[in-house]
Amino acid sequence: GLPLDSVSVFILPPSYEVLRERLIARGTDSPEELEVRLRNAPEELRQYSAFDYVIINDRVERAAGQLASIIYAERARCVRQEDLVRQVIKKFYSEK
Repeated sequence: GLPLDSVSVFILPPSYEVLRERLIARGTDSPEELEVRLRNAPEELRQYSAFDYVIINDRVERAAGQLASIIYAERARCVRQEDLVRQVIKKFYSEK
């Protein structure tokens, strides 16, 4: 499984046709691999609810902004900042 402090983000293409166009434009798959990826896409898309977040990648600027927001919010979680927060709180007592 994923580490306990991991965050999963599902990047969802806005349509099958857009996915197809992007995969073709990328040019990293053979025609056979492309066919398999496109055939498997509907089943893979149904897995989105197993992720913490989902971003519909229809406009790159918006999608990038959403991803950045997720990263910033997750970094601000109390459990991720506990050591730093304790250091700040300790200073309050030492500066009195």
